[in-house]
Amino acid sequence: MLILKNTSFLHNSKFNSSRTIFRKLFVSAIIVFSAISMMGARGCGNSGGNFPTEQAIALQASLDQSKLDFRFPGGALAIREVGGATWMGDGYYPNGSIITISQLLNMTAGVTSYTGTGTFYARYVADPTQEFLPEELVSCARDSATPNGFAPGAGWNYSNTNFVILGLIAEKAGGSSFKELITTKIIEPLGLTDTSVPVGEDRAVPAEYVSGYKDDSGTWLDSTLYSPTIAFSAGNMISTWPNMLKW
Repeated sequence: MLILKNTSFLHNSKFNSSRTIFRKLFVSAIIVFSAISMMGARGCGNSGGNFPTEQAIALQASLDQSKLDFRFPGGALAIREVGGATWMGDGYYPNGSIITISQLLNMTAGVTSYTGTGTFYARYVADPTQEFLPEELVSCARDSATPNGFAPGAGWNYSNTNFVILGLIAEKAGGSSFKELITTKIIEPLGLTDTSVPVGEDRAVPAEYVSGYKDDSGTWLDSTLYSPTIAFSAGNMISTWPNMLKW
């Protein structure tokens, strides 16, 4: 919820042996690079040789399949861990040990959107002005009958849960609240004086705002004062058009 204030090339079929060898080596390099890219940002808090079993199996399967598809003799894969926690930890979410940050960002993680769950909808309808904690939003999807719609990387689906998890990752990595991170790293440096992140007790909408409306079975309801915490890092902000253009 964003509230606006009013102010082949064609291959020649005849390759000589050197071209064929070069092509195989080139394809092998692409496959290994693809496997590395697939990792994204792992950060399950492990170090040394304690690599997540699920992720190791997935990477090995990818290499094995590529070997069959492209008939290259073999490949090697090296992974360097980056210091500091970059993910929410093993067991936080189903498939969490193999979902990458890139997949969360491009909506290919397979994570169900909490906004489509019965648990969230029932609570939202009961009182749309109440405060929703980000962990409560994630739990609506995580505890649903289908927390994952498909395996990571196997499809595409827009999910607000992705953005909430990304916000929690930002808090963990940045050592501060999402509001503080957005304020100090984006709002203040850009001079967005009419932009804010409403949370907790500080959720008042500034005067002279443009009202927002929600379609309720064909009837438009004024939803301007609905709780912005419904979105957390998926859109919990107040701004103006000039500020948004500068953003």
